[in-house]
Amino acid sequence: MVIAILGAGYIGTALCAELTAAGHSVTLFSREALTNNFGQAAHIQGDALVGFAEHLGEKAYDAICFCICPISPGKPFESGPSEQFYRDAFRRLAKFVKHRTSSHFIYFSSGGAIYGDIPKGRAHESTSCRPIDPYGMLKLSEEAFLDCLFEDDKRRLLKIRPSNPYSRAQSSKSGVGFVAACIECATHGRPINILGDGFNTRDYIRLADLVTTCSALIMGRSHGTFNVGSAAGFTQLEVVEMVGEVLGTALQVKHSPAREGDVRRIVLNVDKLLRETSCKPMMSLRDGIQELLR
Repeated sequence: MVIAILGAGYIGTALCAELTAAGHSVTLFSREALTNNFGQAAHIQGDALVGFAEHLGEKAYDAICFCICPISPGKPFESGPSEQFYRDAFRRLAKFVKHRTSSHFIYFSSGGAIYGDIPKGRAHESTSCRPIDPYGMLKLSEEAFLDCLFEDDKRRLLKIRPSNPYSRAQSSKSGVGFVAACIECATHGRPINILGDGFNTRDYIRLADLVTTCSALIMGRSHGTFNVGSAAGFTQLEVVEMVGEVLGTALQVKHSPAREGDVRRIVLNVDKLLRETSCKPMMSLRDGIQELLR
């Protein structure tokens, strides 16, 4: 397949490496210069939303993966010209893909912030979305726009809602990635900083499992909305305890004030993914932590 990936962030670069390793022709679009060729992928550098449309029209891409987001969970999106510029540019790009190409459009959404708090059970794809922070609100608004845009051609739209990915490549300085932050602090003898009381609960997925699953969805030309996660929830304190058990030592913890907009509990239901695809259950968090600490 001939695939374009818009955005060379944490997930975009990992997906690029996965797809090129599988023998697909991949072009990675990014704003910054790259220090890694990510499996011999072609690279186009420029403004991720404004300048890419003309390049997308130069080649017949089977799939276009949108992995761009201007904000992170828990971070504000300041209203004003920059926010409106991004929203307008996103819509122009999506319209270009819909009307000027025949590509399968894959939108990377959120499997946590978009749902908001789920006090009990697991969130299905049909669960009502009630985001409580700007990141989740932006994802929900973009999903709604794409649903309207592709209403008459639904088989060309795939929306992926990933849970919380972790890997060695994740930076603990980004403000997201609690598993990576725990491991980094633990291996360097530093206390682990927890925002709040430590009982925020998340669904964690190994990055390698996430991109393998996403690759399978793309190759199968899946459409609609899919949760991609482990279907298991762990509190921050349980993650700390698990890392300590794997290392064979008790870890130090310090608590900071809770961050406004953080979801209290979210665990994904992945029955649709397992039922409609050949994807298999994800590696357990404990096994994933052991893998990272080898």
